[in-house]
Amino acid sequence: MKGLALLVGLYVLMSLITYAVYMFDKGRAEDNAARGLEGSDAGRRRVAERKLHTLELLGGWPGGLVAQRRLWHKVHSLKYQPVFWFIVGLHAGTVGWVVSHDRVDHVDRLIQSAAGDLWSLAVTLREGTTARQP
Repeated sequence: MKGLALLVGLYVLMSLITYAVYMFDKGRAEDNAARGLEGSDAGRRRVAERKLHTLELLGGWPGGLVAQRRLWHKVHSLKYQPVFWFIVGLHAGTVGWVVSHDRVDHVDRLIQSAAGDLWSLAVTLREGTTARQP
């Protein structure tokens, strides 16, 4: 179950990052509104919705949901909400499929293998970088 612990850790990490990005975007939106600036190209640059959705897709949707409720950000966007809830459904469906088809051990091994591969890649890249230094 080590792989599942990694998965839970990934969800927590991505949720914290996503919440922070929502908070940043909310601050920019409030700054622009206080200056009387509206629109995507006016005022201080905002975080693109595509980037928020990417963070949610990578596991940060719980942080996005909490941010929407606590910061009252993106909750009324008719363009944003359907995509957000599609991502939530995708995650819920995937977890439901894994649990209902008794694939937990398989997914656990897959996550452990992927984590090991990523670690090996990071070590290889680091060794290659230090080898090139004079």
